[in-house]
Amino acid sequence: MQYSIEKWLKEDDAEVMILNARDIDAVTILCHTPDIVIFDGSHSKLPFIEFMKQTFETKQKYSDVLRMETPVLFLSGNNATAALSTVSELGETYFLDKPLNRSKLGWAVRKILDGTSSLSSKWKNNKKKSICIVDKDDKFQEFMSTCFSLNGFRVSEAIETEELVNNINQMDYKIVILDLMLNESKAFNSIKKIIEISPEVVILGTLPINDQNIIQEAYNAGMKEHFIKPIPLLPFVKKVKLIMKSTQK
Repeated sequence: MQYSIEKWLKEDDAEVMILNARDIDAVTILCHTPDIVIFDGSHSKLPFIEFMKQTFETKQKYSDVLRMETPVLFLSGNNATAALSTVSELGETYFLDKPLNRSKLGWAVRKILDGTSSLSSKWKNNKKKSICIVDKDDKFQEFMSTCFSLNGFRVSEAIETEELVNNINQMDYKIVILDLMLNESKAFNSIKKIIEISPEVVILGTLPINDQNIIQEAYNAGMKEHFIKPIPLLPFVKKVKLIMKSTQK
């Protein structure tokens, strides 16, 4: 059955990652930023429940800096909806009973993804694209570094904006994710210096509050876009991928 599901999804131009239920790790899966997780629970519900618990705990841990909204589709052979109804409290969960065919699975996935015709976007040639993350929040920096690395990018971290400016030419960054609250004046000056040294670098600013003065000052300095924490994980990663794709042209 796993082979059929993989085959059906790939025929719809989806990128598919297969993991053994015994080796599940919620952080790894969330860092891969899938549009949807399909969990085959035909033989046992326990790995699925454990996965949902891990996912819930991970979301809670990073809730102040990231919003993770990855839907999960659980496949079962014995009408699991009632038996696992309490699990839905741990996340956005959907249930689909077997037997399956391509039409039934495709309909379910498209419905969950709100009519998206392609189940997942294809992203190629990201290995040479570099990202630098400068953030005072260790949790955010650590998680996003792992996330972008697993998505195929080279990732560097900098503690201070001066370190970033000094390395901008050597590292050939395409995107800089900058915490605007590190030191406001330093952040604005660093944005200007980065643009002067390397005009093609795209600067994405992050901050925990919607302070329009800080945001406008950062845009005036050359910031491309800003994000308020907690940042929705999937749209954020997709935005980075779109920017990277545009730099290939």
